[in-house]
Amino acid sequence: MPVSGIGSETCRIMSQFQVAAAQELDELCYLSAQSMTSLKVADHFHVVKLLGEGSYGKVMLAVHRKRGSPMALKFFPRESTSLASFLREYNLSLSYCTHPSLTRALGIFFSTPDYYVFAQQAGLYGDLYSVIVSEVSLSHCRKEMSS
Repeated sequence: MPVSGIGSETCRIMSQFQVAAAQELDELCYLSAQSMTSLKVADHFHVVKLLGEGSYGKVMLAVHRKRGSPMALKFFPRESTSLASFLREYNLSLSYCTHPSLTRALGIFFSTPDYYVFAQQAGLYGDLYSVIVSEVSLSHCRKEMSS
C-alpha cells in the first residue's frame, strides 16, 4: 500500500533500494567475518577510562599503544551478542555513519575471549548532548551581548 503522497512506482523503487542496501550490508558482514582477529586489549591499547555502560555492553576511552591515537572501544559481551549482530553494528557504523555529529568506526575490530570489540572516533569534547547545549548557550550569550 503506497504511503500518502508517494506513488506506487516510487514505493517500488524505494523497496528495491532497501533490498540492495540490506544485501550490501550482508556482504560486508560476511567479508568482515573472514578477517576478524583475536587480540589481547592490553597488548594494543592503553585503556584510560570507562565512557559509558548499558545493556549493550560498555565503551572505554583508549589510546592505541603504537600510534598514540585516542579512540573509543565498544565492547559487546559475547554471551549476549551474536557475531552477526556485532558485525552488523560495526559495518553500519563504518559504512553508513555519515552525520558529522556521530562518531565513525575506525576500521579496527576484533574479539577477545569475552567480547566482540570495535573502535570508533573518540568524542573528546564530551557527548553530543553537551556539545549541543554548549552551542545553544554560546549562541544565546552572543545574542545577549549584541543587544
